Amino acid sequence: MKKILALLLVLAMVLSLVACGGNTTTETGAPAATSGETAGATAGAGGVVDPYVDLDYEAQSEAIYDLVLGDFETIYEEAKAEVVDMDKRYVDMAIAEAKLLESGTFLPLTANGGNYGISRLAPYTASSVLWGSDSDRYHNVLVTTEPITTADRDTLKAMWAELRGTGTWEDECAKWLTENGYTLKDTYTMGYASDPQTWDILGTSRAADGEALVNTYDSLVEYDSENVMQPALAESWEESEDGLTYTFHLRQGVKWVDSQGRELAEVTADDFVAGMQHMMDAMAGLEYLVQGVIVNASEYISGDITDFTQVGVKAWCSPLLTS
Repeated sequence: MKKILALLLVLAMVLSLVACGGNTTTETGAPAATSGETAGATAGAGGVVDPYVDLDYEAQSEAIYDLVLGDFETIYEEAKAEVVDMDKRYVDMAIAEAKLLESGTFLPLTANGGNYGISRLAPYTASSVLWGSDSDRYHNVLVTTEPITTADRDTLKAMWAELRGTGTWEDECAKWLTENGYTLKDTYTMGYASDPQTWDILGTSRAADGEALVNTYDSLVEYDSENVMQPALAESWEESEDGLTYTFHLRQGVKWVDSQGRELAEVTADDFVAGMQHMMDAMAGLEYLVQGVIVNASEYISGDITDFTQVGVKAWCSPLLTS
């Protein structure tokens, strides 16, 4: 973590050292080289002296990190080690936070209670339904080349509330953005807190995995930007009169494809049965969603039943439909 952060800061640190022009002090207490004192450092393009250029990668990383965040880390580690005087621990934590903010090494990406406050993503063009992972799907979002102002975001939110349920929100939002000086683009770049640890969407319940992987597959149904459930891989479905059985009819001709868009096989109802069994076998934290809901799911998960054919997930085929 130190190395990554240090590399991100190296340009900023070199520029700040040149701009300061005064003496600084290293962790050892020895004066650091000024713009006129190279101390064995090598001058780069334009005569700018880089005091780290002659150091190896490990030394550069440590030196830059200690210069920028050394005070923060020292106080923070002392605060964590304090287990007797909790008042002192809280004070030291506050001082450490102040040192981190003082270093100016990061830009807050979120505001307003965790929502993205600075964004090119039009509000409510991804689903805001909190159940499932549809809120993390970005195939239908509207993205602009310019950050959307707070006032314009408020206007769009009011429009969404008015148009919700009409099926016209996305078109009207795109029209409004274009008419008000925004340029729409077809790519969206976002940051993740951490990389996925697996590409098996049925074998994980980690948010960091799901946020990325949900954009690599379709579900049977999906909530749209107006929070209305729409067909996805299922073109239609029925509920039995007693409310205990749901039958999904799959869209025909849907293919499994790889990351290069090459077709591998046709999507079938059996794939969903196999996927359900894999999810229960993986025991990665998703199985609780179907416990007590699907016939014999709880018994299969607990091991009381070992034959998955006894679980209430079935595939059947007709000449016209696969469900």
